Amino acid sequence: MVRQVQSREGMDVTVRDVDTGNEHRLVFRYWTSSNSYLLNGEWNKQFVRRRGLEKDDEIGMLWDTNACMFHFTVLRKFACGTSNAAA
Repeated sequence: MVRQVQSREGMDVTVRDVDTGNEHRLVFRYWTSSNSYLLNGEWNKQFVRRRGLEKDDEIGMLWDTNACMFHFTVLRKFACGTSNAAA
């Protein structure tokens, strides 16, 4: 698994939106130039725009070793300088 994530192609993964129950296919990969891991694919469409995410919103992600997938949730929406619980 590590080799696949660190490969040029990355690894196809399922990301389950815990709040909506929707599942999406993205590519999980290691980006050497920034020494970081990232999700490629339609992240912007499937999560950012669909969930109305903005700068300073707080999300949570967990890798489920049993199901071999990520679980995603919006922890907190940031609005006008205050934090509000996610709807």
